[in-house]
Amino acid sequence: MLDHRFSELPELDYCRVRIVVVVALGRDAEAQEQRIVIRQEAEVAGWSG
Repeated sequence: MLDHRFSELPELDYCRVRIVVVVALGRDAEAQEQRIVIRQEAEVAGWSG
């Protein structure tokens, strides 16, 4: 489901927008994984929360 504004953009700009979105989501997922790993390591060490 694409926003109608995207269809007004030239193809190159649309690709650039998609790349930015994918990179942003990838970074967010990476940060979330790191937080989970840190939390697991903290639990192993005996910390709670």
